[in-house]
Order: sequence, then structure tokens, then C-alpha cells
Amino acid sequence: MTLGRTQVVEAAVALLDEVGLEALTLRRVATRLGVQAPALYWYVKSKQDLLDQIAMAIADESPERPPPAREAWPRRLGRHGRELRELLLRHRDGAMVVAQTGALSQHWPPAAEVTAAMVDAGMAPAEANEAVRTVRQFVLGYTLDEQAAGQAAGTRGDESERRPTDESEREPGDESEREPTDASREAREDPARTEEPAFESALRIIIDGLRVRGPRRH
Repeated sequence: MTLGRTQVVEAAVALLDEVGLEALTLRRVATRLGVQAPALYWYVKSKQDLLDQIAMAIADESPERPPPAREAWPRRLGRHGRELRELLLRHRDGAMVVAQTGALSQHWPPAAEVTAAMVDAGMAPAEANEAVRTVRQFVLGYTLDEQAAGQAAGTRGDESERRPTDESEREPGDESEREPTDASREAREDPARTEEPAFESALRIIIDGLRVRGPRRH
């Protein structure tokens, strides 16, 4: 296999999904590629450089969907927030990677059409940019918490699998081995499923607030 920057980043993204950000190292990426760790420095300067490249690789997965014709700015801004969250949730610790790289403030993903719609509706360019930044920071923070909760749920699940199952080994009053509910199973399998209503509600609150102080023409 010909080794290049693209192959290094692809291997790192795959490893991120398998082991998470904390366990992601240049050495493990090199092992995955079948080379010695120093060989990677031809393509990435450091782990931080690698994380920057991972963040941009995730951004490149953004769907190329043109906005509906004459879509009002509140809908367009809401769609932008949802698409960003979708990107972050595609990969394990995706939000943490982006938070540690600062990629979100560097046109990730592009939002020119969102700010343009707000300016066309009557908002000053500086205010439009600030509005988009506010939604992005909310999505990043929300998704950070969301993925952290998912990881914690997975960890608790792993621990429960190691608990004794023999009735004689349990302490009196130990309820830890109760059969999990359907809701708890769904949350562990896909934490995002239980977050949709809360996310939509919070996003709507932000956009409604921007309506009040934003463009007067809708």
C-alpha cells in the first residue's frame, strides 16, 4: 500500500471510531498502517496536526445539499445546526475532536449561504456572523455533553456485564441486575435517539430569540 497523508488520516478516523479520542495515538495509527511511528511525521507534524486533519475529514462528509429556494433564514439556520450535529455524531468523540482543534471557527462546515440569507433579510453582516457562531457553539457544546453521556452509559454497561449473576453472590438489596427497560436499551444503543426532542427545543429557543432581535423582514 502506498502511504500518503490521505491514508494516514483515513486510518486515524477509523481508529478514532474504534477506540475513542483518549486512546488515539500516532503509534497506534502507525501500527494500523503497518509502519513505524516516525514514518508518519512525513505526513503529519504532530498529534495536534493529525486531529486538525481528522476534523477537516469529518467536515468533508458534509452533504452537498443546496438549500430550498426562497427558504426563510430561521429554517436555514436551524437546518445548519442540525447538519452540524449530524456530522459530529457520525464519529466517536467527533465533538471533542472539533473542540480541541478550533476547526469550528474556521469555516467548518461552510456557512456562507446561511449568513447571506440573514443579511438579505435585513441583518447586519456582523450580527449574522455572530448568530451563526452562537448556534454553532450551542451545537458543539450540546453534542459534547451528548457524546459524553453516551460514553458513560457504555462504560456502565461494560461494568454491569462483569458483575456476578449468581444470586448467592449478590449483596442484599442489590438491584443492579434488573432487566433493563426498552428505553434504557435504546439510549445505550443510540443515545441520539433520546436527545432529539430536547435538542430541537433548545435550538428553537435560540432561533426564536434571534427572530426578536434579528432581521425585521422574514
